[in-house]
Amino acid sequence: MQLVAHIVDLAPIDTAIVFGTPSSAVTAAPFQPSRFTFSATNGQKVSLGAITNTHAGPVSMRFLRPDGTQLGATRTLDASTSFLDPVRLDATGTWVVEAVSTAVPGGTLAIRLDSVVDITATIVPDGAARSFVLTTPGQQASYTFIRSAGQPWRIRTALSSLGMMT
Repeated sequence: MQLVAHIVDLAPIDTAIVFGTPSSAVTAAPFQPSRFTFSATNGQKVSLGAITNTHAGPVSMRFLRPDGTQLGATRTLDASTSFLDPVRLDATGTWVVEAVSTAVPGGTLAIRLDSVVDITATIVPDGAARSFVLTTPGQQASYTFIRSAGQPWRIRTALSSLGMMT
């Protein structure tokens, strides 16, 4: 029996990413990490989307804090998932989004990282209509109003291009 082994350099591909601007990394081998670095502040909410993914299989994504520890669970981008729900960062400094694929021989991953600022406002019952425009993936709008218990109310929407409202 003969065993043939190949040694492959799995040095990470380090790339800086700027909010709102796509950035890409090309890996040559399976398990070679792509590391997208960015500066952020404690409490900042960010969303991540794949622009291009030529890997033959899923790509594991994780957020690494400035101290190198992982925030939350590892998430997966695959053929059916091109967007990861927003996360709230818990430290100030240089963060890393690390992407690792098991695909042979590797591939290109282009991602876009966005800083997400949610919209919050009040609305006055029987007052003027309020509108909003969501401009960032993962952004939410929340309107509050005051009514007494048992007082009837309804919400009316017009010209909405939102696919789902809750």
